[in-house]
Parts: sequence; structure tokens; C-alpha cells
Amino acid sequence: MQFAREHRIGIDNIYMTDIDYNFLKSLDRWMERQGMKINTRAIHMTNIRTIWNDASKRKELSRDLNPFYGDDGYKIHRVLKEKEYLPIDGMRKLLALDFSDIQGRDGLEKARDMFLLSFYLCGINPVDLWSMPKCHNGEIVFVRKKIERCEPDPVHIFIPAAAQAIIDKYSDGPLMLNFEQHYINFESFYAFIRHRIDRIAVMIGYPKMTLGWSRYTWSTYAMKTGASDFQVDRMLGHMPSSVNARHYASFEWHDEGRRITNQVVKYARSGVKCNSVPAPKYILMDHSNRLYTK
Repeated sequence: MQFAREHRIGIDNIYMTDIDYNFLKSLDRWMERQGMKINTRAIHMTNIRTIWNDASKRKELSRDLNPFYGDDGYKIHRVLKEKEYLPIDGMRKLLALDFSDIQGRDGLEKARDMFLLSFYLCGINPVDLWSMPKCHNGEIVFVRKKIERCEPDPVHIFIPAAAQAIIDKYSDGPLMLNFEQHYINFESFYAFIRHRIDRIAVMIGYPKMTLGWSRYTWSTYAMKTGASDFQVDRMLGHMPSSVNARHYASFEWHDEGRRITNQVVKYARSGVKCNSVPAPKYILMDHSNRLYTK
């Protein structure tokens, strides 16, 4: 609507038939001028295409009017971004940080705990951790919220000792973790954690690190320690992409999953003395508004 109003003064509605090829081309150029990257623009275009395809399938609009249909239809462009993860030296710096003498120690420890817990539990998403029921027999069984509408098979995650130690710190509630008791909603909790992850990221020399890196980091370490693409996909909870993965190949959660989890944790923690290096007390801004430590 913002785009449309800038081009057609006073507009109150956009009709499906308004969204033709030229509309989409102009919208894409407008979003680019607003500073949106190509993959962000692709998300909006994909949403529009989904609505159009649904209308076509329902016979509410002719497929021939669909601006995305056919060889001459609008093509959505994306770029494949290089996945960022925390290299092993960064992981060991993260584990070694001692927040004892740092202002805001509790918040920083909680943020690190969330990053590490997600990592130890096969890159589990924070939104799934937020509402995770208490586990039984040392195992988490769940369906990822991101794809639960597709009714996928549940993921089984063996809980290593390093993860259990973190869970025990926050287990005084009805769920596996007690965060719902202390934050109004997941968004509030995530914002709290994200801001402190930003600070920790500077401390260890990886200022671009985000909470999402835990998932990429687990996947990368799993591959480095010998896990196959099929095994990593299953443990990440991805929807099977091949016929073999969907219909034929079986994954032994209790044997393969436990072994891979232990290998990844051992790889990350080998040679590290946790909480052994005092965290820098100050995080300052330079003239370019970049964070650095002192």
C-alpha cells in the first residue's frame, strides 16, 4: 500500500488484477530504493505469488492473468548467501569467557546459555526452546514450529551432559525452561537475548554473530566430524527433499543421533577450560559506530 499510494495518490485498495508484470517490476525497483536487499524483496514477491497461485487454483481468477505464470511471467530473483557460523576458535573463546566481574553478568550468562543450548541440541530454534515441555529419559521429542503445518515426523534429540547442565539452571517451572515465567512473550525474551548476544559477539571477536549462528555452527561441526547430509538434515528437522529420504531411508535416532551429538559437543569443547578468561569490561564505539572491546 505504501508503494501504491506513492504512485497512485489516494488509493485505498489494491486489486489482484492491478498486480501485473509492470506493477511487480516497479515494486521491486521501489523496494530496492528503500534499501531492501534482493532476498528480502524475494520474500515479499513470493508472498504475492502465493496469493496469486491460490486465487488461480480456486478458479477465482484466470491463470492467464497471473503475472508469475508462464515462460514470460515475472521471475523472482534471489542470491545464495554464504552461511555464517562460529569457527572453532570463536566457540572456544565463547566457552572460556568469565562474566564474574561484568556489569549485567546474569543477562550475559543467560544469552550465552541460550546460544550454547541451541547449539548442543542440534541447532534447535529458540522459539521451540521457549515452549518446550519437560523432557523424559534424557531425550527431547518435538515437531519444529516452523514446519509443523506440514505434519513432519518428530525430531528426537539426545540431551548431552553440557546441555543438561544449562537446562537444570532454568528448570524451576512447568516447562523445560522457565523463561515464560519471566518475560511477557517470546518476542520480549528474544530481544533481551539478542542484545546481549551482540555484546558477547564483540567480546569474542565475531561482531556479526547472531543467535541463529548456533544452528549453522552445529551443522558445520557435524559435517566436520563425519556426519552425512542425510543425517544432518534429519537432526536439524528439515523436510526430506529426496525420494529416498522421504520414503525409504531410515534414521536411527538413538544410535546415530546420540553418536553425532556427542561428537559435535566433544569437538566444540575439546581443550577448553570454561569460564577461565575474564570478559572485557568495556565495549566502546569508534568513530564509525563500530563496537570494540577494552
